[in-house]
Amino acid sequence: MTTPLLIGVVLGADYVVSKSLVTEQAPRSFRGRLMSLLAVAWATGYVAAYLVGYLLTQLGGESWQYMLAASAVPALLIFSFRLGVPESPLWLTAARIVATLMPHLQIEPRICIGSRKKQAPTG
Repeated sequence: MTTPLLIGVVLGADYVVSKSLVTEQAPRSFRGRLMSLLAVAWATGYVAAYLVGYLLTQLGGESWQYMLAASAVPALLIFSFRLGVPESPLWLTAARIVATLMPHLQIEPRICIGSRKKQAPTG
């Protein structure tokens, strides 16, 4: 019972993570196309999962084991692909790791978030 739950959690978490990665990492000119491609990829995955499940039901009483193994394949692939993904610029900003953040931004270090000192109000 825990294996299907784990597979579902990994695939479900990737749905949110993949959208966040595209919106934070992709250049603005390609972002819309990539988000559309991502939606098509998820919809294609739903249809493929349904077809594989339908075809595996023809194997009889042991088909649930093959269905579980078939669903583990994309979960393991997604997990292995996510291991090489860099940290999010928003996370780096929240963690105040400015030196690591600078290669991701196209601004000068002196105007980076959190590096300015607050000025006392005048008047």
